[in-house]
Amino acid sequence: MEFVFIPPRAPHFGVLCEAAVKSAKGLLLKAMGSAILPQDEGATVLVEVEAVLNSRPMVAASSNPNDGEVPTPGHFLIGATLMPLPIVSTEPVDDVKLTCLKRWQLTSSIKRRFWIDWSRDNLQPPA
Repeated sequence: MEFVFIPPRAPHFGVLCEAAVKSAKGLLLKAMGSAILPQDEGATVLVEVEAVLNSRPMVAASSNPNDGEVPTPGHFLIGATLMPLPIVSTEPVDDVKLTCLKRWQLTSSIKRRFWIDWSRDNLQPPA
């Protein structure tokens, strides 16, 4: 067995996986806008974005209900489907001095915006 690694500072060697990373980074930056998040809130947003990315189907879904679940990267990571937190509908606020509720609404709106943009770009509608 031979392992081949992508050299540092050469992401173009891992074409397909790096394209997904580039897309996710761009959508995350777009979703965050000018919001400034403390470390714990930033980590929360990143974990939720990770759950969204690792919940994408790896193969086309079958119309047969007896086929079971469509495998996702989450199945290989934890052995089951990842369950991201529910999406709430709020609009982002660009104030740094916010209450706890407003901070939660800000992080939720960032995740919601990422999900909407990512699903529009990467998930195909059912045929």
